[in-house]
Amino acid sequence: MKFIYIALLLTVMIAYSSAAARCRDPNETYLECTPCAAINCGDTPPEVCVAACLNPGCFCNKGYLRKNGKCVPESQC
Repeated sequence: MKFIYIALLLTVMIAYSSAAARCRDPNETYLECTPCAAINCGDTPPEVCVAACLNPGCFCNKGYLRKNGKCVPESQC
């Protein structure tokens, strides 16, 4: 039984690390849920945030927004 738990834990860890490795830009992070913030240059943050984890993926780190596919500092938008 202990072996099953260890195998399951290793499987989850490998899956998470391979998903996180998909982010190529050093200024982005893999998130399971879309952040409640502006995502692209020119976007305004949503007034209401609904906690729905439908679109996991790579999102720009805090202080960065996406412009032409790359995460740039907000000041460069």
